[in-house]
Amino acid sequence: STAATFTSGAPSSDVRVMKAAPATVQAGANLTYTIQTANNGPDAAVSVQLTDTLPGGLTFVSLSSPGGWSCTTPAVGAGGTVSCSIASLASGASDTFTLTANVPPATPAGTDFTNTANISAATDPTPENDQSTVTTSTIAAAPDLAIAKTHSGNATLGQTGFAYTITVSNAGAAPSSGMTTVQDVLPAGLTATAMSGPGWTCTLATANCTRSDALGAG
Repeated sequence: STAATFTSGAPSSDVRVMKAAPATVQAGANLTYTIQTANNGPDAAVSVQLTDTLPGGLTFVSLSSPGGWSCTTPAVGAGGTVSCSIASLASGASDTFTLTANVPPATPAGTDFTNTANISAATDPTPENDQSTVTTSTIAAAPDLAIAKTHSGNATLGQTGFAYTITVSNAGAAPSSGMTTVQDVLPAGLTATAMSGPGWTCTLATANCTRSDALGAG
């Protein structure tokens, strides 16, 4: 009889990384990156490493990572590198990470932040798709005005002193500029008897208030 000996080839995998981010971000706002890793096979990927170094100026806010991965991050408010690893990534498996960083408020409009994610595996002989880069441009910070109105209890016929509370806020990354106006159109049957707010100039006849100074951000 004739004996034959077969030698199996070493495990081979093809890990890849794809990164996405908004095209623009306001100065002072958070910038969120989506990082997707995958193993195209044919075998499980062994000793997989994912790294992402924040561009200069950006500071770390948070990282959401899938189960099974072990990650280290910079301290919140600091720059640096996010690093994640997993012992084995099955063929056909994919995972998604969400990395959030903050853009400094003083960043000039037009500043570009280019960010690259890298992946590697001990069993990956093809590095062509092991890197993904995105660029986000900074636009000028803007105010984000909001208004809320509340009242307590119910009015009765002939009652005076029934009051609405109107709250104006700025949740944006920059103060408001120019004239800010609040107009309140009362329902039929109600008559305004007083209207005031700190820093505002109010006209009772038209039920509106204005201010010319900036409404602070945040």
